[in-house]
Amino acid sequence: MSKSEDSKNVVLMTSGSIAAFKSASLASLTVKKGWEIQCLSSKGGRHFLGDTTLEGITGKPVLTDMFEPGNALDHIELADWADLMILYP
Repeated sequence: MSKSEDSKNVVLMTSGSIAAFKSASLASLTVKKGWEIQCLSSKGGRHFLGDTTLEGITGKPVLTDMFEPGNALDHIELADWADLMILYP
């Protein structure tokens, strides 16, 4: 399947801030545009916004730890895949 010109691959990284809940709205808007989105969340970010919320919006598991066994090259693959990376908030 070819990617349309207006389709984007987006990485949304959520940090540990009380405003982290706003990432859910941003993820939802991105999905509505038809863009692919992969969410990452810091340990602190997960205290303010649960993984289940972002997984429900994106249909993909939230990445949380690049040091888990089997994830050694995930950060490289993700960087190659992404058209846009957003650290929010």
